[in-house]
Amino acid sequence: QTSDYWEMVYGMARHGIIHADFLVENNGEGLLLFARVEPWVAAFRNAVSPRSFRNAEWVAANCRAGQMLMEAFRGRVRRNLEPSR
Repeated sequence: QTSDYWEMVYGMARHGIIHADFLVENNGEGLLLFARVEPWVAAFRNAVSPRSFRNAEWVAANCRAGQMLMEAFRGRVRRNLEPSR
């Protein structure tokens, strides 16, 4: 349900209902979710639905604020996946 909610929200940005940068500047949690599943999104789309995460992916790729957040989130996710020393 969480991913469905963020897909609906980011769909409003993708279709111009709300300005994408404004939305992302104030609502980045969905992109953190996307950053966490991004490495497996192709497999998830094959197994579950080809439409999965398409709006979050659009915001991450086409929105300046989304690009900036994703850079930070990808780094955070990468650090969290590294084995502890």
